[in-house]
Amino acid sequence: MKKYISICVLLFSSFYAIGQTSQDRAKAFYQEAVRLFEKKDYSKVLEYCQRVTDELKTTNARIELLRIKSYYELGEIEETKRALSAFSDLPSELSLKQEALSYLNKIERSEKTMLEQEISLQRLLEVNRLEKEGKLTEEERRRKEAEAKSYQAAMSGNLTAIRQFLKDYPTHNERQHVLDVLANEEQRTYDNAILQDEIGGYENYLTLFNDGKHKNVVVKALYEARESEASDQVLRDNSVAGCEKYLEAYPTGKNKEAVLKLYAEILHKEGQQASSIKDYKKVEELYGKYKSIFPSGGHIKSAQMKYDEAIRKIKRAEVIASRSDKTYFMINYATNKSAGLEVGKLKISHNPSVYWGLNYGFTLPGFSSLEELESLDDYAGDGTLKAGFFTSSFGLTMNISYPLWGYAGIGVRYQTYEDGTDSYKIAGQNSWQFFPEFGLKGRIARSLILKAGIQLIKDKPAFQIGIGF
Repeated sequence: MKKYISICVLLFSSFYAIGQTSQDRAKAFYQEAVRLFEKKDYSKVLEYCQRVTDELKTTNARIELLRIKSYYELGEIEETKRALSAFSDLPSELSLKQEALSYLNKIERSEKTMLEQEISLQRLLEVNRLEKEGKLTEEERRRKEAEAKSYQAAMSGNLTAIRQFLKDYPTHNERQHVLDVLANEEQRTYDNAILQDEIGGYENYLTLFNDGKHKNVVVKALYEARESEASDQVLRDNSVAGCEKYLEAYPTGKNKEAVLKLYAEILHKEGQQASSIKDYKKVEELYGKYKSIFPSGGHIKSAQMKYDEAIRKIKRAEVIASRSDKTYFMINYATNKSAGLEVGKLKISHNPSVYWGLNYGFTLPGFSSLEELESLDDYAGDGTLKAGFFTSSFGLTMNISYPLWGYAGIGVRYQTYEDGTDSYKIAGQNSWQFFPEFGLKGRIARSLILKAGIQLIKDKPAFQIGIGF
């Protein structure tokens, strides 16, 4: 008997220990769920609530309230409602009921707001639909009104309106009527152009009907009208430029021969005028054209002669234009047995230029300790007495006619007598003597300068020649 009692006590103690462990675990899970709620980890909260109910094999108001709050925060309204329904079936304290009620109120307000928003959206959609239908009706009315106005304008014969109508309403049932009006307008414009036979009428047709059925005829007529007008203008202008303008524009024009005849006469006439005023460039241009275009013309001999003359004059003018002033250095020789250098400038213009020269005799003069002789016959020395001198001159050079220049100047001569040892002078004679000189200078090609002149020295004039570069 004691044995059975001991077994029963042992089994009861085991069941009590197991029950006590489940309660502790459920409590620990709940506390963890509360802590996770505070950390806003709502999914984990719901997971731990489930573990609590799994341990307890049931639920209670606190667990369901925690579920209500977590589902609400996650935005799962339907789950929140189910949790509220489960909460309402459980006994609970007043504070828990009040807290659960607050969430119920939140859900109701939220659903009410959503409903109001839904209703508002439906109303807005309905208003937009009605406005759209009204707008479509108004647009249709305006479209028909615009179509009627466009058709009316097109039927009035206005070409712009006709073309705009055909562009805007390609399938209009009155399109053919409008095309007929367009064809009538084209025919009327064409008839007027032919009747007037003027450039303006043909240009007007092509402007209005550039792809019209009469285009080829009008283009030809316009060409002929313009050619006729250009021909008349040539006669009015009576100028080389007018003839050339016509011939360039209408190389096969019907009035070409008449214009060519006039062109030949004008070239000859203006060529003569240019020749009379010595405009040789113009002469070359005009008679060059005459020779080229009218090689068998009535004035060809005169044209050739005037042309050749103009070419010669032009070439001469070019040569003259290429000439330039020349600064030169020259070696001189005089018949009084002296030689020296000259420097100067030859100007192309007729303005004078300066030159300067220096010549020495073959025997050089002495400048100090001169012994005086009464005459050359009084010399009693052992040597041969020779005249020693130098001359220096300067003057002006002036262009006479290219390539010839004239020059005139004044010079000074210093002279003594030398025997190789001593220097002498003649009593009563001045060792210094002034003299005039003159002559010609010529230029050959661009660089070579030649000179020929005379120095009128008192004792004996000396002829002088020179070559310079």
